[in-house]
Amino acid sequence: MEYTLRDTGINKKRIYVHLSKEEVEKEIEQAHIMMAYQKNIKVDAKSDVKRLLLDKMDFGEYMMVLKDTIMDRIAPFAITEHKLCLIGRYKCQSDWPVVMGKPYDFSILCTTKPTYELRDYSPVEVTMPEFKISDSDLQGAMASFAERASQMVADGARKKVISGDNIEIKMETVCNGKKVRNLSSDKRSYIVGQGLMPEQFDKNIIGMLVGETKEFSFTAPAPVPDKDGKQYDAEYQVTATVLAICKKVVPAITDRWVKDNVEGCETVEDLQNRMRDELRRLRGAEYDDQLAGACASELGKRLVGSIPDDLFEIVYGDLAAQFDAQLEAQGTNRTEWIKNNNVDEQQFMMMLMFQAREQLVQGFALDAWARHYELEPEEEDYKMVYSSAAPGQEELYKREMAATGNQYLIDEMAMRFRANRHLVDTARISVE
Repeated sequence: MEYTLRDTGINKKRIYVHLSKEEVEKEIEQAHIMMAYQKNIKVDAKSDVKRLLLDKMDFGEYMMVLKDTIMDRIAPFAITEHKLCLIGRYKCQSDWPVVMGKPYDFSILCTTKPTYELRDYSPVEVTMPEFKISDSDLQGAMASFAERASQMVADGARKKVISGDNIEIKMETVCNGKKVRNLSSDKRSYIVGQGLMPEQFDKNIIGMLVGETKEFSFTAPAPVPDKDGKQYDAEYQVTATVLAICKKVVPAITDRWVKDNVEGCETVEDLQNRMRDELRRLRGAEYDDQLAGACASELGKRLVGSIPDDLFEIVYGDLAAQFDAQLEAQGTNRTEWIKNNNVDEQQFMMMLMFQAREQLVQGFALDAWARHYELEPEEEDYKMVYSSAAPGQEELYKREMAATGNQYLIDEMAMRFRANRHLVDTARISVE
């Protein structure tokens, strides 16, 4: 695989990529596997993956996705090879389809980071609130701990089920003459009226008395599809007995309760000390993040020069796309988010514009700080990158980024973490 790098304008570079016909063959095979995964197609070593893909898409779509998949897989490796630092995402371009047995050429258009300087490289001065764990903080943590230790117990004063009740229920369910195991139990908890079961089910449960047994039916999708693999609605017959209506009981945190229920603690004071240490750890990490942000913000005020509009628009567009993707993953959209957060479209745009500006200014300022002090990222900085991007799955994220050629992104983030650490370590910090 051959790469050729050329300047095409201010902060613009283009990488020309040439694949031999042998490399094209390997890339097509890899692209087929990636495309099958995206289409939820199960394949093995004997599968004709191309045929399976063409069963799911027409030929034109197949050729377009194949080309894009190959270009997007190669691009990060080419960027890492040339040690480029980008603003926004690269763009791959080619006027020709990928054809088995023929070489292939395409290009990668990159917008690279400009170099800025600071008017002053002396330590920054910031003012931070005093870090402390107050009595009210500890009381809140203890109350939350007690809430998490709460239990549902039978409420002897309640006899009749209403919507919202947490009940214990015995039930046996039959569909098409067969027992439905996941809907049959001698005892299970159930919250009435929360949509956990069809509405017909809840309507029959509401009004039942503790100890009462009732037979009824409801309609819902059958446990298994029909012989043709199609889903259909079926009738379920239920025999249900309400065993208890439950209430939540929050324990009183006493020395005896702590000794019996909290491993490693004998008294309430022991538990409070543990909770205070945990608060210091959690709040300390938050405080460190706030301090790092305050130092970077102060450093950004020293940036010399203005940021071109096209760079600003790239970052603004990326932030908007990321925000929309996060909302989609949560099952909502920007319109609903704006409505639920009592802001209008203009305010939302201003929020993203401010965020884009701060991201650019602080990033360029940290780059300048790192160059001036000849800093290099250390192992601690890479660990911070992985833990911030994928908490609890750091090693998996590290391997994935290396395997997909995105090391250039990791290196940039690690360098900025290093610069921010040095900035904080040398800062003059006042406590108010």
